[in-house]
Amino acid sequence: MLDVEELEWLYHAEGNSNILVKNAKCHKVLRARKINLEGTESNNSEENGKIRNVFSVNDEENFIKNIISPLFGSSLVYITDIQTIPCSSKNFLKELNRKINSLRPIGRKHKVIDVNCSHVQLMPDLTFLSECPKSSCVSVELKPKWGLLPSSDKICEAHAIKQGICRFCMHQELKLSTGKIGEKSQYCPLDLFGNCTCRMRSALRALFQHPQNNICLHVNGENVTMTFFDKNKVDDLKIDSSCELIEILVSILTTDSFKADNNSEEVLFKSSNNEAKTYQNCKGERSHINCKQMGNWGILNILKSLQSVDDLGIEEIYKRYQFYLQNGNLQNIEDFMDFNSNLWTQTVCNILSGKNVSQSNDLDFDSFCRFLISTTLKDCSIIITLACVNKDTIIDSMSKFFYVPNQCWYAYRIKLVDLEPRCIDNIPYYYNIDNKIMSFYLNKINA
Repeated sequence: MLDVEELEWLYHAEGNSNILVKNAKCHKVLRARKINLEGTESNNSEENGKIRNVFSVNDEENFIKNIISPLFGSSLVYITDIQTIPCSSKNFLKELNRKINSLRPIGRKHKVIDVNCSHVQLMPDLTFLSECPKSSCVSVELKPKWGLLPSSDKICEAHAIKQGICRFCMHQELKLSTGKIGEKSQYCPLDLFGNCTCRMRSALRALFQHPQNNICLHVNGENVTMTFFDKNKVDDLKIDSSCELIEILVSILTTDSFKADNNSEEVLFKSSNNEAKTYQNCKGERSHINCKQMGNWGILNILKSLQSVDDLGIEEIYKRYQFYLQNGNLQNIEDFMDFNSNLWTQTVCNILSGKNVSQSNDLDFDSFCRFLISTTLKDCSIIITLACVNKDTIIDSMSKFFYVPNQCWYAYRIKLVDLEPRCIDNIPYYYNIDNKIMSFYLNKINA
């Protein structure tokens, strides 16, 4: 076991609940819990009434191990190594806070590492491929967001537009109005999950143009701009522009969508469907392109399918939550916090077997579990890491090969991250955010 206090940690990234620091020598990432600074917000709640992360690192590990891993398969997720921070080592976390402070985004500094936390998590630095220690690596982290339009018949008539305009595109309007973004992204998640190469290419180009917090690029572990390959050359990567990197990502995700043995020699675009197609995203944009259809497997198809396990939607979930809460039927709410409980085990079994019980009016908490799983997966990230290799390179069971004709072989690996469980007590918060997005968007288009 590594002695985390003996390693030199550098700032890597952070989300709402955790800060990540990394060690360049051993290619490890340490993940530490954040807490609000005194005088900003209550440490029991966030803005807009959101309850702070109430789950321990052990809870998160059980969620990934018992819920996420069975649904996706173990090759797509990683179980972290939990390490204890002794009471005598609080100065280590204080010093870490001080060291990384100047490198953090200003908008994140209302929180710091919780120096009183008793555990941290260790994981491999996923911006590298362990089997290619002498090759340069490029890693792209995507936060794809909602890959589908809701189809629930429980959506109120006033909000029927949800079934025609994607959540991300509507949320962009609200974010622009509040100054959270300076310019709207042209990215539409429906394109990335559209199951054809032209729409995926369009989505990736939009992400490269307006990254916001939906895409991040690393070269040899270092965070770089999305235009890095337009200005720099890394000889052993054989990528000469951002456009070329986009094509490689399209190739990887297309290859990934066809079921194949892990180490087989996969060829790009196995589908023979090359007929010209027309597509329209939720912005009403049309394009006539030679469109290559993707397969029915792979990370995007799995993620989209599992995002849809909540077939009720937040409006109906909120109604049920309030009803059960007012009638005292959520007194065993601790079952929702225990990812070893029979409640969660049964929900996973129902999802894997295709059994849908959420339309029942009976007191069945399966629908709440499905909603919470879906909410996690609508905000998770995909990390794609690749390196140019020789055809005879030995890769581990988590990686795959693909070949770019007349160019080179690549080894690549796809992993899911940002898989924190959601708290059932935050259902009112999700409902309020949904109402705020809908109200602003409807007012805008009706003005």
